Amino acid sequence: MNKEKAFFGSGVPIVNFVDVFHNRILMPDMLMGRVTLTEKEIKNHEIKQGDIFFTRTSETINEIGYPSVMLGVPDCTVFSGFVLRGRAIGDDPLNNLFKSYIFFTEHFRKEMIKKSSMTTRALTSGTALKEMIIKFPASENEQTNIGILFKHLDVIIALQQRQLDLYTKLKKGLLQKLFPKDGENVPEIRFADFHDDWEHHKFNEIYKKETEKNDLSFGSDKIISVAKMYFKNDNQDSKVDYMKTYNIFRVGDIAFEGNKSKNFKFGRFVENTIGDGIVSHVFDVFRPINLDSHGLIYWKYAIHDELFMRDILRKATTHATMMTNLVSSDFLKQTIRVPCYEEQNQIGNLLQNIDNYIESEQSKLKEMKILKKYLLQKLFI
Repeated sequence: MNKEKAFFGSGVPIVNFVDVFHNRILMPDMLMGRVTLTEKEIKNHEIKQGDIFFTRTSETINEIGYPSVMLGVPDCTVFSGFVLRGRAIGDDPLNNLFKSYIFFTEHFRKEMIKKSSMTTRALTSGTALKEMIIKFPASENEQTNIGILFKHLDVIIALQQRQLDLYTKLKKGLLQKLFPKDGENVPEIRFADFHDDWEHHKFNEIYKKETEKNDLSFGSDKIISVAKMYFKNDNQDSKVDYMKTYNIFRVGDIAFEGNKSKNFKFGRFVENTIGDGIVSHVFDVFRPINLDSHGLIYWKYAIHDELFMRDILRKATTHATMMTNLVSSDFLKQTIRVPCYEEQNQIGNLLQNIDNYIESEQSKLKEMKILKKYLLQKLFI
C-alpha cells in the first residue's frame, strides 16, 4: 500500500520499512507511523498477530528481506508498500516466538539472498518468497522451547546493552563536569577534599616536544597505532633506513592525531598508555617534563577531551582539506588549567574505573551475542 505524503502523520498505525528492518519482533506500541485511510483500505491491508514482514528492497543484497513478526495484538493496523506481509494458509505451523527467529537464521538468510535479485538495488517479492525453503520441528513444544530460549537471551542482551549505555552516558556526563568550563577556574564537580582554584600553566611547563628517533632498539612489532592505541605488528616498510625515521613514543608521551571527525573538529591528542614503542615521523610527540607531578591517568583523559581542549587546539592548528596540522610552537604557548597532583590522581582513577566497567560490560555483551549466534547455527538447520 502506497499513499501520497499528505496522508501520513495521523490516522491508523502503520508498519513501516524501518520498523521491520531494525526489529525482529514487533509490538503495537512500537509503531510510531500513522496514515489516513478509508475503511476499505484498512480492511485490505490490516495486519494480525503472527503476521511476518520482510523488507522488500535494500541498497545491498546482504540486507534484503530482513524479517519481523507481529507478536502483539494490533488494532486497525496496516503495513507499508515497502514491506511484504506473510500469513499462514490455514493453521499456522509455526509458533509465533519461534517464527521471529527462524527467518533470521544463517540458512534462511542464504535462501533470501540467493532467491532475491540485484540490479541498481536489491529486491525481493512475494513470488520469490514462495520459493524459499525453511526447515522446522513439527513439535510445537520444541518450537516453544527454542523460542523461549532465544527470547531469554535477547532480554539478557538488552539488559547488558542498557547497562553499557548507562556507564557510557555516566562517563560522558562526568567529562563535561570534571574539567573547568571556559572562563572558570574550578570544575562543576569536585572531590570533597579539594577546594583551591586550578592553576594556569603553559603547555611548555608541562610537556616538551620530543625528537628522539628510533635507534633500531624498536622493531616493526613496536609500531603503535596512534588512532587506536595498540601495537600494529606491521612489517611493511621495515627496512633499516626507514625504521630510523620513526619517533620513539614512550609511556606518558602524547601524540597529535590530525584527522578531523564529528567528535574532534581540530584533531586530538592521544596519550601512550600501552608501552614504549615507535610512531611514524608524521606525528608530533610531546613528553611530560616532570613525572613526579604529572598524573598519567589524568592526562590521558584531559588531553583527549574535546570540550576541554577545543579552544587550545583551535589556536594551535591549521586546516587542510581532510586534516588539521598542529603548530607545535603555538601549542606549547597555550595555557591550560591544571589541578594539584593529588586531585589529578582522583579524577584519573575515577574515569579509569568507569572505563574498566565499560570494557567489562562490552566483553559480556560480546560474549552473549556470540552465544546467541552459536545457538542460532546449532538449533536450526
